[in-house]
Amino acid sequence: MRSRMSLPLAVAALAFAGLVTPLQAASLQTYSKDVVRWFGDGGNTMWFILACSILALAFIVERAIRMRRSQVVPRRLANQARELWQQGRYDDIIALCENDGSTLSRAIKVMVKHRHIPMSDVRTIVGDSMSAELGLFYRRIHPIAVSATVAPLLGLFGTVSGMITAFRQFRALGETGDPGVFAGAISVALITTEAGLMVAIPSLAMWHFFRNRTTTYVDEMESIVQELLVEWFLPKPAHAGDSRPVVAAVGSAN
Repeated sequence: MRSRMSLPLAVAALAFAGLVTPLQAASLQTYSKDVVRWFGDGGNTMWFILACSILALAFIVERAIRMRRSQVVPRRLANQARELWQQGRYDDIIALCENDGSTLSRAIKVMVKHRHIPMSDVRTIVGDSMSAELGLFYRRIHPIAVSATVAPLLGLFGTVSGMITAFRQFRALGETGDPGVFAGAISVALITTEAGLMVAIPSLAMWHFFRNRTTTYVDEMESIVQELLVEWFLPKPAHAGDSRPVVAAVGSAN
């Protein structure tokens, strides 16, 4: 009984599988034609909105690649640097940072290279370096915010222009004109507003996402750098019974 039931089901499944590809291709072709017609009805303003979408997409992809944790603040780098510092292998720390290539590695590299100067000077140098990195992070996400702001304004501009054209056509038709023509012109004019919002909403969401990720990574990196500065450059208190004076300059031992 089960075999009799399974045979028709298998045949139906094979038949359906044979029809899936042609149906999907036809549906995709129809959808493509509708999108092209929709884009053309929007007028020339749609090209500027398309440019905003390409700009936003390019920087979203770039930030998705560059704003990974491994590119900014790797988890194991600080511990590896601590171990090498305790062993006095400063050249190995520099080599480790050069191979890593993250933002945190560049800060650690600066600290190691300037280990012979006072802690206050090292903090200033590292702070300037991190400020430059932070400025670059925010400049990279700024075009996404620009696209999110400009796209709906372009859509509004296209809609206003289309409405002006629609009212001119309605006035030219006079009282005997077909109201359906006027309604159709208004619907076409609203296409640019729709397109502008379609670009602005995801762009704004991604801008907030990358801004929050940048802030999170930068705060974590500042915390790690501060810990390393204290561990490496703050003079250690003398042990009980040790009459030797505490060395004020960290680099004097090196």
